[in-house]
Amino acid sequence: MTPLIDVVFLLLTFFLFSIVLMVRADAVGVRLPTVGAGEPARGSEAISVVVGVGGVVRVGGEAAGMEEVAERVRALLARSPGAPVFVAAEADSRSGDLVAVLDALRGAGITDVALLGRPSRSGTP
Repeated sequence: MTPLIDVVFLLLTFFLFSIVLMVRADAVGVRLPTVGAGEPARGSEAISVVVGVGGVVRVGGEAAGMEEVAERVRALLARSPGAPVFVAAEADSRSGDLVAVLDALRGAGITDVALLGRPSRSGTP
């Protein structure tokens, strides 16, 4: 009976670890473009800026106008100093909107910004 219990616990452990590895954390809930270079994001309390289709921008999950982006990020950084700032653009969004957001952040003195993308399976985009 003991070997059967051992096998059951091993199977249970295997499936729990498999589920943990299969569930991926969607940081921003958008369809990201695939990237081949980069490194995994670190940090638990990140500030997310999402550039959506049609120029819709969300800061921390709330809609913001292009002129409000830097103010909102600065306010969130004041509440969580040292929090990483992640900028993500949906795969079908315009690159001009992404550049405008990055320019607004840089103009406000926020230069420690990381771009999010979905890793490619083969390591090349």
